[in-house]
Amino acid sequence: MVAAGRAGWGELLGRIGRSAVDLWRAELLALRGELGESGRVLVRAVLLAAVGGFLAFWTLGLMFTAVVAALALVLPLWAAAGIVLVITGVAAYLVWRAARERFLELESPWITMKRRVSDHAEWWQDQMLPPPDEGDEAGAGQTEEER
Repeated sequence: MVAAGRAGWGELLGRIGRSAVDLWRAELLALRGELGESGRVLVRAVLLAAVGGFLAFWTLGLMFTAVVAALALVLPLWAAAGIVLVITGVAAYLVWRAARERFLELESPWITMKRRVSDHAEWWQDQMLPPPDEGDEAGAGQTEEER
């Protein structure tokens, strides 16, 4: 009978160990998925910022050349240059703001890992540890013989 009890405990401990490994594997897969999503958002934000920078750089030169020359036909040269400058500045600002919003959506990998570990520890605390007995407080000052 003792041998059967030991085999039962060994089997139970083996299942607990396999379950723990499966749990950690699932946690790592979920973490990898979240970090992958953050990476995709980062790539999109960087590309958007690069496109915005490219547009802002070349737009200034091209607009000053073409539009200022066209507006200078009906306006003084300084007024034509001012109008083009304002339009280009507004466009660059709008693209910069869109890129900034994408960057703000990102979660730091360190924060993602801390959140996952915290969630995991909270799960272990809530699910695996027994709840505190309410009767323990009433008998806290008593000795074993008095209980």
